[in-house]
Amino acid sequence: MKHPACHFSVLTLSRGKTAGAVARAAYIARCRLHDDRIGKTFSYDHLGGLLAEGTVNWVTGSDRLWNEVEAAETRKNSRVAREIRVALPADLPLDDMRRVVHGFTCNLKDRYGVVAQYAIHAPKFHDKEDGKEVERKYQDGTLDLEEYLCIMADPKRTNLNFHAHILVSTREKDEVSGGFGAKVRRLDNIKTGPEEIQTMRAEWEIRTNAALRRIGSKARIDLRSYKEMVNTGDAPEGLTPQKHLGPKASNAKNAELVEDGQPVHPIQTIVENTEGLPVIKAMVGAREKVKDHNDETWTSWLILRDLERQKARL
Repeated sequence: MKHPACHFSVLTLSRGKTAGAVARAAYIARCRLHDDRIGKTFSYDHLGGLLAEGTVNWVTGSDRLWNEVEAAETRKNSRVAREIRVALPADLPLDDMRRVVHGFTCNLKDRYGVVAQYAIHAPKFHDKEDGKEVERKYQDGTLDLEEYLCIMADPKRTNLNFHAHILVSTREKDEVSGGFGAKVRRLDNIKTGPEEIQTMRAEWEIRTNAALRRIGSKARIDLRSYKEMVNTGDAPEGLTPQKHLGPKASNAKNAELVEDGQPVHPIQTIVENTEGLPVIKAMVGAREKVKDHNDETWTSWLILRDLERQKARL
């Protein structure tokens, strides 16, 4: 059965179009970083929801890391970093989530010679005030990590969207000087770039599915569309793409529809002139109906396929 945590996207941070690598690193790590290039400090340590974080191929702190990344670029429209966003199965223990994300990030370092920082974020709460209260109790020690994670895994309170951000340099690290060298051009090339992204997606599938197998789950992530899976005989017909709210579900104006893990279109027009909450609740309810329909379709298909195999053996 296809696991619902099937999202993998790669975005490029370009100078002039985004706040920059330092700002993004501060956001994903929920910390305070100063951007030396523009003389501005970015502080996100108040947000909460950080479950784990780390760097690969770098040991002197994220502040210095992303300032050196920015300093290595001279063009006003330079690509300064890439961000990989992935969904994590809510049924995986946190240690397994960390192991999958860290191992995948190490694979990026081995394949491209880059430096990377990753962070695992908790799901969003359906009720923002509930989320603030839980975060407050966790920060002041009223809740321990185990209790905090139990709440995060409650579908009645959160959207179960455990996810990770992996921020990656666009240049190779020079192992001699410790600075940054050549650009990883095969990721920019119009021909090899998409091929490399597919390689990344395949690597993520392998590692995540291995983790699911270790905990005894029969579900597997598959980053193909339902149509592709049906065409190859790996899924039943009649599955409905889910309208996934994503990590920004608590902010209706930033929510987006996702079909089989791929963004389809923003819903700003749907929530125009509203506070957003009724729309989000309606979408959560609709998503649950789609999930129930897909679960029933999968179960029926698997039973029928098993019966057909038994008949063939007889």
